[in-house]
Amino acid sequence: MNLPSPLFRACIPWTLQEDIDDWRAEHTWRTMVFMTADHMYYSYYAWLYGTVMCTVTGISCIAFVLSTMPRFNYTPSQCSRPICRPSDPGAECDRVICYPRPHHYLIQTELVTLILFIFDYLVRLITVHAVPQRLIYWDGRRINEDHSRGVAQPSPLEKTFRYAVHADQVIDLLVILPYLLNYVISTMNIMHWRLLRITRVLRVLKLSRYFDGGELVWNTLKNSGPSLMLLTLFTIVLTFIMGALAFYYEGGIFKVTAAHPEGAFFRRALEGGEEVSPFTSVPVSAYWVIITATTVGYGDLHPTSGPGRFVAAASAYCGIVFLSLPIAIVVKQFNIAYDKDADDKAVEEQLKKEEEEKLFPYRTQNIT
Repeated sequence: MNLPSPLFRACIPWTLQEDIDDWRAEHTWRTMVFMTADHMYYSYYAWLYGTVMCTVTGISCIAFVLSTMPRFNYTPSQCSRPICRPSDPGAECDRVICYPRPHHYLIQTELVTLILFIFDYLVRLITVHAVPQRLIYWDGRRINEDHSRGVAQPSPLEKTFRYAVHADQVIDLLVILPYLLNYVISTMNIMHWRLLRITRVLRVLKLSRYFDGGELVWNTLKNSGPSLMLLTLFTIVLTFIMGALAFYYEGGIFKVTAAHPEGAFFRRALEGGEEVSPFTSVPVSAYWVIITATTVGYGDLHPTSGPGRFVAAASAYCGIVFLSLPIAIVVKQFNIAYDKDADDKAVEEQLKKEEEEKLFPYRTQNIT
């Protein structure tokens, strides 16, 4: 039978053994703590820690979703900023009405996840200064050449700052801040409080840290940058031209009527007669162009004149053409990135097997 692998794989993965100059000098406890907290595939304990944090993130997302459902909310009898008081002028309530709040167990769940998120964020931020630069963004494979030993090490403060402003850490900070700001909610109005709750949805982005798919999608979008810029340019041009044409043909004629003594723009209605035109400006028309060009068509705005319908048909056809070209390029880049990732993993697995056979030749033999 084969002997089981040690939990820390001799405290460091096989593929990282030869990439560390002096194991005792470089692999300090701070490095081990950081690698365990930041790199899920560093060791068994790192995988266990990542699994726990991934589960915590999932629970936090579920708690957030449940907190938006009326059946998991209650209306407190007392609050610092009630919606309605019987003493208010023109009040239509006979008792104090407060804004609905999530049940206490959901609030407690979010509090526990907040503590764990802060702990995870601070542990990595406090220990990153002691980690070699080439190991900070290690992805479980051989060290990239741009992070080799020959590269000069930045100062601990600079290393910490670079790590703090990295996209992953910015997302983690944006996940934590809404929780902390919730404690000053008494100084905010209801709309600000609802906006604060919505920003908590960013916590779902933390899941991308624990899966390779997030990096694969990011590499695809990065390599597809020129095509996406082309799509953006086409969208701006199409929106501006078609929006201006739609406003010109559907904007209507300004008239003063008994129902509209201040005047309004009228156009021909579908059933005959006239109606107030919903195409009140070029930005409104641009919104209609985008919805039409993407073939969504909500139906809240629609042309009634012949030229306006021609603009609608042209917008739909142009949208199909303009969207199909960049999308094909993005799909091609995704296939390239996926094949490269699969090849890298296959090579890495082969290297791991060879290194393990060299370090532990007895594992390849059956022990009776």
